[in-house]
Amino acid sequence: MAENSIAIEKLSHRLTAQDASFIYGESRNGPLHIGSFSFFDDEITYPELIRHFESKLPLVPRYRQRLIPVPVNLDHATLEDDPDFMITNHVKFHQLPADTSETQLIEAALAVFRRPLDRNRPLWEVNLFNGFKGNRSVLMWSIHHCLVDGVSGMELLNVVMDFRPDAPGPELTVERWSPKPLPGPLRQLIDVTLDRAQKQVDSIRRLTREAPNFRSLVKDLGSDASTLASLARQMTRPIAATPWNTGLVSQERKLAWLRTSFADIRAIRTAFGGTINDVVLTMLSEGAARYLCDHHVQPGAPFRIGCPVSVRHDDENGSLGNRVSMMFPELPAEPMDPVGRLKLVTGETQRIKEAGEPQALERLMSNGDGISPAFVAMLAGIATAAMDSAVSFQRILPS
Repeated sequence: MAENSIAIEKLSHRLTAQDASFIYGESRNGPLHIGSFSFFDDEITYPELIRHFESKLPLVPRYRQRLIPVPVNLDHATLEDDPDFMITNHVKFHQLPADTSETQLIEAALAVFRRPLDRNRPLWEVNLFNGFKGNRSVLMWSIHHCLVDGVSGMELLNVVMDFRPDAPGPELTVERWSPKPLPGPLRQLIDVTLDRAQKQVDSIRRLTREAPNFRSLVKDLGSDASTLASLARQMTRPIAATPWNTGLVSQERKLAWLRTSFADIRAIRTAFGGTINDVVLTMLSEGAARYLCDHHVQPGAPFRIGCPVSVRHDDENGSLGNRVSMMFPELPAEPMDPVGRLKLVTGETQRIKEAGEPQALERLMSNGDGISPAFVAMLAGIATAAMDSAVSFQRILPS
């Protein structure tokens, strides 16, 4: 991605309804930041890492901006320059015992990751762990979902890490940064008014642009309604009751991974059809089915798997935020022949795509900007408080 494609986002930015949903839906036991690990063959020193990030910050202005709520939630929060920004609040160091194992690394990392990010600071962290077996370094990334989805998160990672084989070293001199003053309540109210007026203008322009194709527009609306009604009926059907979807969510987290050759996954796709995602869905659903069988769980219904689908257009490459929809394939919850499962997965995902479910759902979600942010925030606050209280109550009950 071109470096200036992110650098243009230097002005304040209002969260979209989809971005803001990850703020409203966050709870103490359900933090909504996403993360990843980066492994390095050599040891990285903390001062080196600090210098590297300081040299990259001008390319990612969002990394120096924090959320500023609007009074009484008249609109979604904006991202504004943080006048108190300090790189050491976001790039942190942990020295592990020499030759720390993978299991010990995961335990130490999750103890950090499970905590919600501080809303009073830019919503990201990078934690450096030294002492991993073989004298290696590991970086754990945490960034809030209100800032990025999977695609924009990887684009951001490419900018910060710079994976080019001939990538230059960090700049020895770092440009001086002058944050804009935080907006006061009056400025925020004026901005809300201007933003709403601009949305009305954009809506009129869109309707004017689509007016010549009015019949097509009406047909699309009717098709969306039918598709969403079918999806709603699907969501009422029972799904497999499993140990991972029938209990309350606490702050405890477990992590494990499987190492496999991407060339092998491509070879499976070539031999049996489908997509890379279809092969991965096959692996996940068959693994889950075998887990239930090994633990003598009778599911009694199929799996329904929520799969994110990017709806980002070509002209949105390089922009942060969320441009994602979902699809919900239903797959057998009993073990079966892997090739047969792959064919079922391929057929199910193809059916969903041909029905246009992700696109219809995305168009429905895009209308969320018309819903009162104060109302959404109130409902989400009630729901998340109730879930956190239930977890706390469960902990004090005698076992």
